[in-house]
Amino acid sequence: STASFHAIIQSHALWLSSLSLSNDTMEGKLVASTIARLAKRDDLDENATRILGDGLDFFEKYFVGLGFCLSAKGDLLSQWRGYAGNATGVAIGFSGKYLKWLSGANKNPSLPSFYIQKVLYDPSDHEEIIEPTYLKISQAIKEGTLSRPQPMGMVPTSMMTYEEREATETANREMRLKLIREFRPIVLQLFFLKSIAFQEEREWRLLSFLMGNGEDACSHRVADNRIVPYRKVDLIELERGPIAEVILGPKHGTPPEIVQNFLQLNGYGLVKVARSEASYR
Repeated sequence: STASFHAIIQSHALWLSSLSLSNDTMEGKLVASTIARLAKRDDLDENATRILGDGLDFFEKYFVGLGFCLSAKGDLLSQWRGYAGNATGVAIGFSGKYLKWLSGANKNPSLPSFYIQKVLYDPSDHEEIIEPTYLKISQAIKEGTLSRPQPMGMVPTSMMTYEEREATETANREMRLKLIREFRPIVLQLFFLKSIAFQEEREWRLLSFLMGNGEDACSHRVADNRIVPYRKVDLIELERGPIAEVILGPKHGTPPEIVQNFLQLNGYGLVKVARSEASYR
């Protein structure tokens, strides 16, 4: 099972919140640095590098990652300190089997859908997962089937005929669509790559994408000095056992049997509840 320190089990729901507002300033940006390393390795020319940059820039600007972050390690002192009210909270161990089932059950267009995937920390793993798409795009650039969209400012609009402006805009639009299609396999990885400095967390994520053009549906909540977009994913069919275990934090005061009874009364069945083994005051 995987564990989270901030689920609200009374609501029978998971809250997928904006990852770009997390405490990791590199969220969603490691794909770009990985491609930059591959381009440098292959001595890619300046034009090809710019085209790659255009494609990535689009996705980084217009795709917001909404995530629910979990850890494969449910009793980790650094996590208690950082995410559980200074060890007064609880780690909720969700069933991996249930989450995979829920991700499939929510493919209904009327429900919020999400992906579940393990976060990768090692730069060599980043390169391995990004390289196939990078090589395909690089080859297309070399063959001339992909070129950089031209800015309208290269030729003054006043010097263009209406037909020329229309043709230029159409060509640029088509090229951007080509870039989007070619980069699509990389989109899923935008928020599944993290710096090796975070590897202790052993993170898994539930991820949903939000188009940053104001047309995609989501809710918003206030947190400190900012507005945070999020999507609510209901825990359905509780008889499937969404919660596998609960670990009480080192400073948590509720007796395990009361937490166990609370879960049972709320429809989660008989769940294993134990205290943290971390020694912490």
